[in-house]
Amino acid sequence: MKKFFLFVSIVLMTAGCSPKFIINSSSAGSSYMQMDPSQSGAYNFVLGSGKKNVSGLLYGQPASDGGVRFVATTYFGMSVFDITVYPKSHKVNEIADFLNKKPYIGFIVRNLRDKLYDNYTVGYAI
Repeated sequence: MKKFFLFVSIVLMTAGCSPKFIINSSSAGSSYMQMDPSQSGAYNFVLGSGKKNVSGLLYGQPASDGGVRFVATTYFGMSVFDITVYPKSHKVNEIADFLNKKPYIGFIVRNLRDKLYDNYTVGYAI
């Protein structure tokens, strides 16, 4: 019985603290949308876990080498990340110190790639 309560408490704690990366259209009245890798676009985003969240603007622009460059800033101008995403790789141009860890970068890149390439599932190069 003790193991059951331990399992339930762990499940409840991790469900509320799981990381999230939500991207919405920046135009009013629009809901969640798929990104188009061939066009530039501005989006609102929320990145966080539990009660700690960072929100702001995410701007995506096609790069000359076939990738898509994403620049995320908070609403008051702090740079969060600048990442170029390719179908099978990525390049970190700049990232905030609190996100400069491989698991965080991998989480962001996977979510951006999924939004770009329609749930791209053929092996991530992270």
